[in-house]
Amino acid sequence: AVLGMRPGGKVDVVWGYRAMRTHDHVYEAKRILAALNRFKCSHFAHDYNGAGAAREVLISQSGFPPDNIIAMAYHPSARKNIVNFHPATDDHPRNWWSVDKSRSLQTTCDMIKCGLLRFFNWDFVTADDAGLISDFLGLVEEKVSMRLGTDLYVITKNPNATDDFAQSVNIGTMALCYLSGKWPDLASANKLVIPEGLIRYCQPMGHPDWNDLFL
Repeated sequence: AVLGMRPGGKVDVVWGYRAMRTHDHVYEAKRILAALNRFKCSHFAHDYNGAGAAREVLISQSGFPPDNIIAMAYHPSARKNIVNFHPATDDHPRNWWSVDKSRSLQTTCDMIKCGLLRFFNWDFVTADDAGLISDFLGLVEEKVSMRLGTDLYVITKNPNATDDFAQSVNIGTMALCYLSGKWPDLASANKLVIPEGLIRYCQPMGHPDWNDLFL
């Protein structure tokens, strides 16, 4: 997936491709380099789990600046911020970023709903060729009961659907928001405004007259 951020913070997904040869790392590296060159991309963000590291090595050895490669790995929900930077150490000699999977996907989906994240034309053809954007329809929110503490809401995948493109867009969106420092203002996008009168009660200038409040 190729994404770009406008000056106002809106994200556009301008291109996508589903690589069917998923175990051919050289083939995927060539496709990635071709996309980076075609769209003049400044950064390459990728899933740092599993085979993602093999693709990263190929991209880096080809000459793409290592500092512009954003390695992202999902972490469980409700543990940290949405995106967390982990600097290189002796045991792990490269920078990487952890991403809250469920919260980030929820944020990305909310951005889609309110028009802060936009796509190319709807690419659905038939039920057998549903296109890339339909991957978002394979995401499912589930409530998980915890033995200790409060229950969690997590986003999983319909076992009969694919979500590869949705995950790619999510990782790209999180990378853009983190690098730019522009996180979506979902309240403004949905026209949610607290009345001024309520603000006065939340942040009073002086001590309230409790007798007046209960009249």
